[in-house]
Amino acid sequence: DRLDKFKDLTLVSFSIDRHKVRNTRELHSLFDKMRLASAAGLKVGANVQLDPFIVKHLYEMIKELFCHCHRVYLLQPKPTKLLPDAGIKTRLQAASFLYENLYADESLLMKLGLSETCGRGEKMVSVDYCGGVSCCSFDKSFASLTKARDLVEIIDKHYPFPKTTQCPFL
Repeated sequence: DRLDKFKDLTLVSFSIDRHKVRNTRELHSLFDKMRLASAAGLKVGANVQLDPFIVKHLYEMIKELFCHCHRVYLLQPKPTKLLPDAGIKTRLQAASFLYENLYADESLLMKLGLSETCGRGEKMVSVDYCGGVSCCSFDKSFASLTKARDLVEIIDKHYPFPKTTQCPFL
């Protein structure tokens, strides 16, 4: 009943991690919400924080998510710890060939040796739960977002984004 308030958004991403989704029932409840958003005409995405269980079932999880989502973004736990599965690099590369809209967190790509830099301020914009805008979730906010359309103006005004903190991944 409140989806009309999101008409300006181009994508709504749902966060999935072991703290928010603790069991199969909660996961299916999240899938129901994704279906509702999709039925209302919104593109749906999922931000998935990787953990040993998800890594073990990576293909199954990605396949299921793409039944409900337009885009899946895989995130490494922060502070950085390389997940205890040496085969994740190969599985991520293989999955990226199967799913066009599968993305991996820049810091995860760096840790796996697939990227030399995160390209902060060029490829990524971070918006926190209060609407604070920065180029990286580790940076201080330099602008505040009150509605989705504000993001275009903020990018036009502040690009390239200033680096304000030392990256813990470098």
